[in-house]
Amino acid sequence: MRAVADALLSRGAVVIETDYWRAYKISFLTREQVIAASTDVVRIMEYQALAAAAGGRLRALQSGPCAGGEPAGAFFVCPVLRVK
Repeated sequence: MRAVADALLSRGAVVIETDYWRAYKISFLTREQVIAASTDVVRIMEYQALAAAAGGRLRALQSGPCAGGEPAGAFFVCPVLRVK
């Protein structure tokens, strides 16, 4: 997860969403320089609100490849497409 955290910081990713445990680890390892909202169990309401407000800047940390995504350690940083 250290490699993933470093990759997120080097890419300038500020707000991401991922599962609870990845979100917890990323927040800790980046000293909250990367805001990691949880996609399953809500960890911190402020993080959820920041993710909702991030618009096109929001990225998802996923375990598999995605269209427009970039590898980050063993994971992929993917754009999030929200349907309005």
